[in-house]
Amino acid sequence: MRMAINNPTSLLFPPLISLLIITGKFFSTINGQDFTIEETSIEEIQRAFTENRLTSRQLVDYYLDRIETLNPLLRSVVEVNPDAQDQADEADRERGMKGDRSILLGELHGIPVLLKDTIATKDKLNTTAGSYALLGSVVPRDAGVVERLRKAGAVILGKASLTEWYSFRSLGHVPNGWCARTGQGMNPYVPSGNPCGSSSGSAISVAANMVTVSLGCETHGSILCPADHNSVVGFQPTVGLTSRAGVIPILPRHDTIGAISRTVSDAVYVLDVIAGFDPQDYEATKETAKFIPVGDVDVILNQKRSGELTAMLAEFKVSVNDYLKDLISSPVRSLADIIAFNQNNPDLENTKEYGQATFIASEKTSGIGEKERQAIELMENLSRNGFEKLMMENELDALVTPGTGAIPVLAIGGHPGITVPAGYDSDGMPFGICFGGTKGTEPKLIEIAYAFEQVSSGSCHNINFSIKEVTIHDLQLALKQNELTSRQLVELYLKEIRRLNPILKGVIELNPDALCEADKADYERKAKVPGSQTRLHGVVTKLRKAGAIILGKASLGEWSHFRTARGPLAWSARGGQGKNPYTLGEPCGSSSGSSISVAANMVAVSLGTETDGSIICPASFNSVVGIKPTVGLTSRAGDYPNISKAGHCWVGIDNNDNATFEASGYIPKGGYGQFLKVNGLKGKRLGIVRNPFFNFGNNTFLNQTFEQHFDTLSGEETALLAEFKISLNAYLNELVSSPVRTMADVIAFNNKNPELELINKIDQDHFLSAEATTGIGKAEKAALLNLARLSRDGFEKLMTNNKLDALVTPSYYVSSVLAIGGFPGVSVPAGYDTTGVPFGICFGGLKGSEPKLIEIAYGFEQATKIRRPPLIVS
Repeated sequence: MRMAINNPTSLLFPPLISLLIITGKFFSTINGQDFTIEETSIEEIQRAFTENRLTSRQLVDYYLDRIETLNPLLRSVVEVNPDAQDQADEADRERGMKGDRSILLGELHGIPVLLKDTIATKDKLNTTAGSYALLGSVVPRDAGVVERLRKAGAVILGKASLTEWYSFRSLGHVPNGWCARTGQGMNPYVPSGNPCGSSSGSAISVAANMVTVSLGCETHGSILCPADHNSVVGFQPTVGLTSRAGVIPILPRHDTIGAISRTVSDAVYVLDVIAGFDPQDYEATKETAKFIPVGDVDVILNQKRSGELTAMLAEFKVSVNDYLKDLISSPVRSLADIIAFNQNNPDLENTKEYGQATFIASEKTSGIGEKERQAIELMENLSRNGFEKLMMENELDALVTPGTGAIPVLAIGGHPGITVPAGYDSDGMPFGICFGGTKGTEPKLIEIAYAFEQVSSGSCHNINFSIKEVTIHDLQLALKQNELTSRQLVELYLKEIRRLNPILKGVIELNPDALCEADKADYERKAKVPGSQTRLHGVVTKLRKAGAIILGKASLGEWSHFRTARGPLAWSARGGQGKNPYTLGEPCGSSSGSSISVAANMVAVSLGTETDGSIICPASFNSVVGIKPTVGLTSRAGDYPNISKAGHCWVGIDNNDNATFEASGYIPKGGYGQFLKVNGLKGKRLGIVRNPFFNFGNNTFLNQTFEQHFDTLSGEETALLAEFKISLNAYLNELVSSPVRTMADVIAFNNKNPELELINKIDQDHFLSAEATTGIGKAEKAALLNLARLSRDGFEKLMTNNKLDALVTPSYYVSSVLAIGGFPGVSVPAGYDTTGVPFGICFGGLKGSEPKLIEIAYGFEQATKIRRPPLIVS
């Protein structure tokens, strides 16, 4: 077991030593370059894990050595987790078993994380807010964000120090970075500099490479300010985006939990893990779930909670029965017949292994009743008040998300999206980038996606024509120049299918007339029959009119994976298990075969259908482009139904699908090809505040005075005093055991232990003021109304009237504005003054604007790359 840091006297360090030379760095090699843990990112660590050049145990040992060496000076860690090394060993063991499908590695698997000492952990660590008053208290459970970290595989390294009780014990009197348990935290760049607070230890530890990432809490600048002062990234999410359950409270309506890291990308890794609904923080996390367009959107991603599953079960039965009745002949005529067929053919359909629970649940429904109507209304509200509102209020052309996270957001509203290959992970697994928009925005999405594709991949035109990786444009040019015939093209694809399909299983059956159709196309081209040179467009009828050759049928996740949740995504009884052509692993579904076949050059293009990710997901997983049109833009007539208002192919009115009449208004004159523009990417509009709100130089008196004036005018302190007492008492009352149970107990403890808590030097006047309150009365309600008014008529109005994506301010001065409205903000290192003191730049936005803030902050970071490690510890 490593050290347990409890006694501040044990942290005293000889004053003669002002610089520390760290010689115990861990080096390895990644892609032929020296790899050092210092200043490394989560992505680089995960790559080193994958390439067996680093273990979680080595990483944890490195950070524990750094803490043991540096903490006596920096005082940023309250205590380390005695189980951290065991957690690291377990992560290494799990990583070694990655062939076992039951072992799913989380997004932060094996990554060490420090937690602010106000975030509860149900383990051997204390949760004390830096005060001895709570030492030995036992929490009932992990905090909501800690549960998510553990689920993602993170190693809880320990607890970071802070300004004791968030500085609320005595505002203006408790020094930033001081708490009784560790003493005075130190800025690693300038020992005499201000580390700021209250999440000082979280920022100091990350800046000094004592941990990969940390969590902090923010009420009023407690993440943004220490991040700014210690040259790290601080991400303050929208209040409620991350759960506050199990976190010592101060002002619940303003409290939020966020990441502190050395890079924007690391902060996003953590946000993706910790954001989302928590029943222990029900109201706040439910309210903000609509703002999460990617990652863990608990309401939208959870089909039961969004209403999608309820609607699916009823509508699937109705629509599949209609489809089956319309068939000229079929061995089954209803969903009940399908269930019976599967029961009678268990070996053929793998019924015992995969079951058909969803089919059975669907069969039990009896049409669209009140429950189903409520579910449909819920989906419409989620889409209208979430994604659509976000897009319209901020006048966005597209929502940009990595991978497949935005699928449910687009699905429940019938919105379009395009995924484009974006890269490959260390195992060779492809991933994409998704551009999503509101209904009918396909032209803009095409411009953006095409421009991204051209910028990221460059030109791929070869002088010598090759069948592999060619585009439709390349094929049409080769056909026109007599370098290729349709017969040759079809024969080449048939040869590739015969060679690869036994492994990839992307094709169920081939069209026996494909070669005849190819010969016909060659004849028409030679005779210059009108229309023989046209582009591809339309669904099957339209495809045939356009002269396309129907090569065959692609495999899929059987019944669009709706039969049961137990079966593999890309398995069907007829096709078997589809394989990703890059890794022979997960190809995603249910339009898996369509993507596999295109990715493996078994065909030029394919069609898929989408309800909830069935195009976007396999396209992303198989490194191909997938377009999910607006619902109704393409006819679903003759298409096997998943849910009556979903499923996509290609564009135009079809008398057999009423949805195409409404959506036809979205189709631009001249078609969609006109939007393939290399310059299709558009920039963001930013509002830049050139003069900080409270820039009075070194005149700390004026700074403090105007901060107090702002508190007085806004009413924030009035609300703080009352709500702090209420929420703290509730937190203390829930502890399994604790030496203090109320605000009054904490005050009494400090009075009885003046030396431990420096009560004679640092008083507790705000504690006393809070204790004197009697709940939310007339004054407090007036203060809360004033806060809402200031936010509505100030920041929100500024952002909306000027159509801003973000408010840009030097340093952390905007934190007060963000705090009173519960708005998100990201602080990114921006430079160092002449004495070496770091300063940051802050990007703030409206509630739920984290995606845009991430894009902006990451773009700034990559363009500037300002951050450097502190000299004091290097």
